[in-house]
Amino acid sequence: IDSLSEIDLSPLGAALADPSKQKLLHGADFDLRGLNRDWDFEVRNLYDTNVAARFAGLERFGLAALIEDLLGLVIPKEQRLQRADWSRRPLAQDALDYAASDVIHLPAVRDVLDAKLAALGRTEWVREEFQRFEEIRYVPPDPETAFLSVKGTRGLNGKQLAVLKELHAFREGEARRLNRPTAFVLTPEAMAFLSTNPTADLADAPSLGPSGIQRMGKGIKAALRAGTRAKPVLRPPSAQPFRRPTPEQTGMLAKLKAWRV
Repeated sequence: IDSLSEIDLSPLGAALADPSKQKLLHGADFDLRGLNRDWDFEVRNLYDTNVAARFAGLERFGLAALIEDLLGLVIPKEQRLQRADWSRRPLAQDALDYAASDVIHLPAVRDVLDAKLAALGRTEWVREEFQRFEEIRYVPPDPETAFLSVKGTRGLNGKQLAVLKELHAFREGEARRLNRPTAFVLTPEAMAFLSTNPTADLADAPSLGPSGIQRMGKGIKAALRAGTRAKPVLRPPSAQPFRRPTPEQTGMLAKLKAWRV
C-alpha cells in the first residue's frame, strides 16, 4: 500500500482496527502515532516484536539483530537506502526489496519469541504491554518548546537557544510549505552548528550543501539574524532532575537484571 498515492485508505483502517486479526510490527510506537496523526487510525490485536524481545530478556532488540540471533539470517542494511528520499516515485526495485527484506521474517521471529515467553511464564505480561501500546495516540508537540528536543543541542546556552528557536520555526514552516520531512530541510546537525556559530559561512554547515544554500539561504540567514537579536531563552528545569543511583539502588538493579535473564 502506497500511503502517498491518491487511494482510499479506509479499508486499511478497518483492517487495523479488527481485533480478530493480529497486526505484527516492530517498534510500533512511531508507526502507531503516524497512523493516528495522518488518518486517525487505531490498531487492535497488536504484536510488537521489539517489546516481546525485551520481555524475553534478549540483549539486542533491533529487527536485523533479532533476525540474525533468532533465525540465523543476516539482512544487509545499505546506508544508501536507509537515507534515501522515500517520497520519490516510482520507488526503485532495490528500495522495494529493501523494504520487504526484514518484515517478511516477522512471523518467524514472533514464533520464536512466543516460545521463549511461554517458557519464562511471561506471555500475559507482554500481552498486557501490547494492549497498553494499542492506546498510543499522536500528541502534537508544543510549538513553544519543540525546538528544545532537537538532537545535539542539549548544551546550548540561552543566546544559542534563541537562535535555535528561530531556526526551528523556519524549518517547520519550510517543511510544511514543501510537504517534506523536516530533516530534508535542515538536519539536526546543521541546526546545532548554526545555533552555535550564527555568523559562520553557511557553506560550513553540515549537510546543507550548495543546493540547500541556494534554496534556503535567505530564509536561514533571516532566522539567524532574528535569533541573535532575540532575548536569551532559558531552558525550563527538568521535572525530574537526574540523580545518580545510590549503591543500594545499583545493587537492586543488578539483582533485577540477573533475575530477568
